[in-house]
Amino acid sequence: MTTAQLPLALRLVTYPDELLRDSAARVLRRLDDPAARAAVTEYDLQRLRPVLGLAEDEPTPRRPQEINRRLIALVTADPSHLGAVRALGRHGDASALPVLTAALGHRSSVLQRAADEAIEAIGGTEARRRAALAVLRDPTAAPDRAAHVAHRLELTEAVPELIAAIGRTNGVVHDVVVALTRLGATEAVPALVDAFRRAKWAQPMLITALTQLGPDPAVDLLLAEARNPLHGNRTLVMNALARCTDRRATDLIVTLLLHGVVRPELVRPLADRGDPELLDMLVELVNTTTSRKIRRIATHGIRRIAETDPALVERRRLWIREPISRAWLAPWLPDQPEQLSRLEAATRDGDQRVRAQAVKSLALIGTSEAFAVIRQLREDPSRHVRACVEGTLLHRAPVADR
Repeated sequence: MTTAQLPLALRLVTYPDELLRDSAARVLRRLDDPAARAAVTEYDLQRLRPVLGLAEDEPTPRRPQEINRRLIALVTADPSHLGAVRALGRHGDASALPVLTAALGHRSSVLQRAADEAIEAIGGTEARRRAALAVLRDPTAAPDRAAHVAHRLELTEAVPELIAAIGRTNGVVHDVVVALTRLGATEAVPALVDAFRRAKWAQPMLITALTQLGPDPAVDLLLAEARNPLHGNRTLVMNALARCTDRRATDLIVTLLLHGVVRPELVRPLADRGDPELLDMLVELVNTTTSRKIRRIATHGIRRIAETDPALVERRRLWIREPISRAWLAPWLPDQPEQLSRLEAATRDGDQRVRAQAVKSLALIGTSEAFAVIRQLREDPSRHVRACVEGTLLHRAPVADR
């Protein structure tokens, strides 16, 4: 909005329709103009009248200290007074923070949010931090919004209080679990496992939290749930077990993968381990899956194994029937005389995707002989392959090899 439209906004802020008045006031707050500031101040004072319970002939208090005192008295007498809590965000000062902190721990989520916004308006981030910690340390307070503040402000010092909140509440508070997960509080896993046993309705949320924080301490519980054919959270349980390093969990996930239950959430944790014992399973996935995403994840897993045991991967190389994956893996295997000839043969494959991957792998080898093979594909019938060739020669090849 420009100052040319200021007269219109000044008229609308006194309009009978409440929605229009609110919209005009929001616009005027953004203008650095004395008339706009005066109109907004008058608008806020008029909105105070029903909050303060003023009679029609009773004048509106205008001294900030008087307004603040009366609003604090209202919230003290009735902690659930939503209008007074919101008004303190506009008219209150630091003396209102104690009653707002108490409102932050109220059982009403709407009141908690209003108190949090008022605290931030008065005292900024530091006031929010102190208020959230005070609420979390109070065993009688509702921790929902305080937990939200804790994870938004990354208050790692609140982790002990958040863990205690899981144990002392009858139900598991969603915001507490989310805060512990976002803060990476691995020390909360035992408390989450205990909550899993006593709060059936919260199990999906708790399984997700355990999956992210590290589900190994809960492996026995998860295995028991996985054997339950009526368990409604079987997919989440399997995702958590895929991240467990326990041999029983790994064997169960491998069995699932080899029998057709193939999902990225199950493949990726196993592929990331770089465990040579999982090589045969990853090769089988590369050969049998129809999903390019699964094939890519499994191939990256084979590459991780090649970093620690290249000889094993070289011995199993011929087991990989999928030509794109074979070409992709070539630069990561031990340098052998036939490595270049294998990729040169891949550049003559009938599938343009194999030829394009061969170009990329030859570029990673980076020798003059490899770039010579790449230059031979400049007249390839596939536009995609020609683009890979020119891009590779331009950005990767030394000037002499272009």
